[in-house]
Amino acid sequence: MMNEKQFQTKDETKDTGDVNAVEAIDAGSSDDHEDVSASEGVNNSEGISNSESSAERKLTDEEIDHLVDIADRKVKDKAEVVKIKRKMGVDPYECMTEIRDVNPEDWSTVLFDRLKDPSMKLKFIASKADVLRSDKPYDDSVEDRPGDDDGSGLPKFNFIKEHDTKKYHYDAIRNYDDTIKEASGYTTYVKALDVMQSPGALGTVKENGIVFIDAESGGKPLNSRQKSIIESHEKGHVVRTFNVNSSDISKGFDFDKIPADAKRPSYLRNPDELVERMSQLKNYYNFRTDQSFSREHLRYAREHYLTDTGLDNNMTEFFGMITSEKEDEFLRIINQYPI
Repeated sequence: MMNEKQFQTKDETKDTGDVNAVEAIDAGSSDDHEDVSASEGVNNSEGISNSESSAERKLTDEEIDHLVDIADRKVKDKAEVVKIKRKMGVDPYECMTEIRDVNPEDWSTVLFDRLKDPSMKLKFIASKADVLRSDKPYDDSVEDRPGDDDGSGLPKFNFIKEHDTKKYHYDAIRNYDDTIKEASGYTTYVKALDVMQSPGALGTVKENGIVFIDAESGGKPLNSRQKSIIESHEKGHVVRTFNVNSSDISKGFDFDKIPADAKRPSYLRNPDELVERMSQLKNYYNFRTDQSFSREHLRYAREHYLTDTGLDNNMTEFFGMITSEKEDEFLRIINQYPI
């Protein structure tokens, strides 16, 4: 887990670092840079003053729309590269580096280092393209409609969930750096019963991410590294959600492989839970920047992850859903999204 200055209980002092403003970086790799932004990720040629820091102002919706166009184009360009490689008979997900230094001691630091990579922020922006271009309502104001369904003539009310609005996703982009800073500020450690849970639940996203002091798996208490795994998992939930990307993320998994006796089959279909287990794989490999996750990374993890970590928070079922038919889509998703 992160050191005490970075991660403390909710009653202690926070000590976090600033997150660099987004730069224009290829959505697929932090090794490939292209300058498209200046102040808070907005091109100065668009008339945005470089003197206005992110602390003084926030991006407008129009500026975010501009960034979404840039980010989405980069993701689509990457997809074209994958198609070209396939036509040439080249595996687009081949491993280019030696696999080493797996299973670090502090998974949360690995996660936050990676999320601060400007390329990862650009991927986060791109993941919002479809919802921000959709016909979803802008905010969660109550909509009234004529009451003609039951003949009463009384107005009907349509209550809109906040995460189904465009404003929610504009704000998620606008506050990305602040969200990471807040999430990395502290972790809450309590006994599971204090939040009406069992130790086997390991943790929860509540209160900026909770790790249970008495967390256990297979009847054994978690060690410090295993608690760091759970901490990073819950912190990932705090920073991002993927409900609007559910149908695409689902393409990487065969849900027919969910065991018939699974206690919570819907949990294993949840895009946020699938993504955070993808994130666990990147943390396992100590990915501190937006590195490419290869076919060899997946193969190695299938063989070694559970043994190395000694923690199976539904990872057996997770690996089982990544069938050979789904493998290419899985690799596309884990590299395309801000994971």
